[in-house]
Amino acid sequence: MGVAFAWIGVLLLPTAIGGSVLGGIRLYREWSAHRPSAPVPGQPIELLAADLCRLHAAVEAAENDMTHTLYKAARVRAVRGAYLDALRDACKAVGISPPASRAEGIPVADIYRTEVALRKCGLDVRCR
Repeated sequence: MGVAFAWIGVLLLPTAIGGSVLGGIRLYREWSAHRPSAPVPGQPIELLAADLCRLHAAVEAAENDMTHTLYKAARVRAVRGAYLDALRDACKAVGISPPASRAEGIPVADIYRTEVALRKCGLDVRCR
């Protein structure tokens, strides 16, 4: 009977060691993922302003384009999404509240309110 338990122990020992090693690796990865990383510096305000001007013009051009109607909605959505990301970055840089996002999208009134607030801070998005 004692020999049977010894054989079971010998057969299960590599599995236990392997499980311990894999558990240790998972624990280390989980621990390293939750460590605070170094803060990433933001873009200079001049680059943010240039991006906003370029993307605002691209949104207007995509919305008003009547020649290329194939996949127009997807193109407008993609350009508008990039513009909203740049708008959020600019809001974060100057310290104002970004437009509130909702499940159905961001209302145009919130976008206009944010553009006016940025203009008051000296960052005009309607560059011509």
